[in-house]
Amino acid sequence: MTQIKLPPLSQNYELVTYKITRREQNAQAEVNAAFLYKFKPHTHDVEKARIVYGNINPTFTHAYKTEKFLVGRNLFTNETLQSALHILEKEIDPIERPPYTPPYVRRKVALGLFYKGIIKLCPKDIIKPFYKSGATTPSEDRPPVSRSYQEYDTDQKDYPITQPLLKKEGMIQCAGEAVYSDDIPTIKDEVFATFVLATVPKGDIESIDTSEVLKVKGVIAVLTSADIPGVNSVVRRDFLLMMENEEFLASDKVIFFNQPVAIVVADTQVLADKMAKLVKVKYKNIPKKPIIFTIEDAIKAPKEENRLVSYPGIVPMERGANVRRIIKGTFISPRQYHHMMELHTTVTKPVDEGLEVASSTQFIDITQASIAQLLKMTESLIIVQTRRCGGGFGCKISRSNFAALATALVAKKLNRACRMSMSMQDIMRVTGKRPNSRLDYEIGVDDRGEIQYMDSVFYVNDGNSSNENENTYATDSLKNCYNPRRWKVDSFGVITDAPSNTFMRAPGGLEGITGIEHIMDRIALELNIDPVEVRMANYRQEDNDLPVLVPRFLERINYRERQDRVKEFNDHNRWKKRGIKMNNMAFPTAYIGNYGALVSVYHGDGSVVISCGGTEIGQGIFTKVAQVAAAEFRVPVETVTVTPCYNFSTPNNFAVASSITSECCAYAVIRCCDQINARLAPFRAAMPTASWREIVFEADRQGVLLQANYLTSQNDPRLIDYSIFGIGVVEVEVDILSGSKWIVRADIFEDVGRSMNPAIDLGQVEGAFVQSLSLWTMEIHDFDEHTGEIYTDRTWTYKIIGAKDIPWDFRVFFRRNRPNPVGILGSKAAGEPPCCLAYSVVEAIREAVQASRKDSGKEVNYLNLKVPVNIESIVKGADVKIEEFLLY
Repeated sequence: MTQIKLPPLSQNYELVTYKITRREQNAQAEVNAAFLYKFKPHTHDVEKARIVYGNINPTFTHAYKTEKFLVGRNLFTNETLQSALHILEKEIDPIERPPYTPPYVRRKVALGLFYKGIIKLCPKDIIKPFYKSGATTPSEDRPPVSRSYQEYDTDQKDYPITQPLLKKEGMIQCAGEAVYSDDIPTIKDEVFATFVLATVPKGDIESIDTSEVLKVKGVIAVLTSADIPGVNSVVRRDFLLMMENEEFLASDKVIFFNQPVAIVVADTQVLADKMAKLVKVKYKNIPKKPIIFTIEDAIKAPKEENRLVSYPGIVPMERGANVRRIIKGTFISPRQYHHMMELHTTVTKPVDEGLEVASSTQFIDITQASIAQLLKMTESLIIVQTRRCGGGFGCKISRSNFAALATALVAKKLNRACRMSMSMQDIMRVTGKRPNSRLDYEIGVDDRGEIQYMDSVFYVNDGNSSNENENTYATDSLKNCYNPRRWKVDSFGVITDAPSNTFMRAPGGLEGITGIEHIMDRIALELNIDPVEVRMANYRQEDNDLPVLVPRFLERINYRERQDRVKEFNDHNRWKKRGIKMNNMAFPTAYIGNYGALVSVYHGDGSVVISCGGTEIGQGIFTKVAQVAAAEFRVPVETVTVTPCYNFSTPNNFAVASSITSECCAYAVIRCCDQINARLAPFRAAMPTASWREIVFEADRQGVLLQANYLTSQNDPRLIDYSIFGIGVVEVEVDILSGSKWIVRADIFEDVGRSMNPAIDLGQVEGAFVQSLSLWTMEIHDFDEHTGEIYTDRTWTYKIIGAKDIPWDFRVFFRRNRPNPVGILGSKAAGEPPCCLAYSVVEAIREAVQASRKDSGKEVNYLNLKVPVNIESIVKGADVKIEEFLLY
């Protein structure tokens, strides 16, 4: 085919097309449609009609009956429209097609698109202005280019601290020149590895037949649990965050669908991937009863299965007596895949008696220890290096160990270098995600919305193990900025037949803070009062700046005036509705684990090199520690280099997690610099006019050690926990007919203290907020309910927010002139807390959908929207009847 020619159409034709997708770019249609009408000259009567749809069912494209009905009729009358809609409704018969939108919703959207097309063509003197906005979709309504505003403090006299510098590796990352683990050049005789995955959800392994696979040229070995000389576990159970061993390769029993059971080793990655699917694994004793896959399944499971693991909750100190309303409900937070750009990748090569491991990991220490444990080797023989990670978000705390352990086992067994870069599909199937959670609550409130009592149960889905459990963090974060003296919260980790879930950005914090923010908005709706006033009535008095910050910020962004404009917009538009909501946080930060630094000064030119215990995962830690060292030594930042992380230069370090790694490593660098500066003090005094380079050169000649190390610890009395305050306001516009939406504006107020680097912190704040917007509006996990097999295991089916889905008007305000009195150099953590502010998008969409329900004549009660709030949630929530599709 070399060309397609489309015949020209006369002026009597009108064409309208629509494509409804989960996101604005790079997404297949949930429903698409095209409508071509030929009108009789100078009339509104249809001479010919073509109505076609996509993604309804394989046998349906043309709505022939509706086309036939329209011929000879005036298209722009309510009678014609309604009759056509009822015929079309019978013609459109979508099939069930996971993970696409359910049939009921696709039918509703398809009917809505037909109505949209007619609105678009309807003459202005016929169409009622109230209906007119229904003609377009958010793709047409949203301006093509977004805009932003950023406000922060910076002080030149403190430079390089507070200087908004680019990340040290930012330019080479953008140019594609930055080196990651899989960029290590090919090693002589290296091999490639891929997992063989279980195809049953539970059962006993009867046999693993590798005979046919091993006959294939290029296949080198197939390893099973029998080849493991040490402890068959992904993690060290005695390390921080871990509570139990998890089998690396299933030995006798399979405990979740797609659990790794073997490793295929081949001379190319393509061959290894292909052969892994041909290994024959035989199973027996496969249970016939349903698996326990959801929180709801576990709650109903027999107690003897011990599916609910109790954790410390909140015990009430009193119970209020002024109960005027009792509210019961359930809050759900969904799963989320980390979707890092660099997948789980490790290259391991045998060197002498040991192994050199280049791994993309957030937790070098557990990678080293787990390899040593698996192979029954001393840890000193395992050298682990991480130059940088292409994103992590928590999944590379322990789940990256799958690739690290696989390559280490192969390298040890075969005495050859081994490379593994797990595919996204394998990662989605083998490893857990951000855990979903459930908060059941009953609250009694007074007329102001102040909570008199709360009885609640918090469930967090752990998957098949309790490793990286979030209950303690979630329950603590549930308190947020409010007074919990009347709250009773029971907390349970839930064990299910699914991959073990793992930390993700703001673990527990997101689930807890958004849970109580949901409750505050629920109280306000039930009492029909201002959500801000409900929050004011429940704020705690101690350690809480929000009672002052919230009114100031809302005034700054014209919140009340915008609320009025939203109401006016909704009053004048039937098929487009807006909502605007806020939520706030007091994010609890706690120091945990050890972080070290090693600082060396070279006597030849005075340049500085740093090795720190925190790996660079995109958060700018290397840039910040370089700025700190430059400030302490009073040298240019350009003369400071940060090396890749090695377990021998900064050993025994905790994971990059909890947003405090940059601070802790900066603190360790300060203490290292203090030691070196103390040794150089006599030389500075003796050589008052000498340059830095001359001073260090002379000190070295006198035998002074120009190197120092330091290890921070959670036990250091100078490291004091603190709260991070934040406010998020989101305004959305919803297209009721298609279920689509766009984010009109987002305003974030973030308390970062005295930012070491505002440019980096702005990136962290915006990125965390957008990642959470993606969680609440887009990211769907679809599973086979009988086996637990995931359907949404690749970018074709699992969508995250894109460039055209971010807020069109995006404004970030850092708190001004308020350094953190207990923070490192006055700073506060910035990487995770903003995740907790994006939940306001859910409440804003709820408000918009409620406005449509009001126009439909429905009672404005609390509307339960399924999260993530996507096309399905909006269409079901609005519940518009086709009898409402009118022109006048």
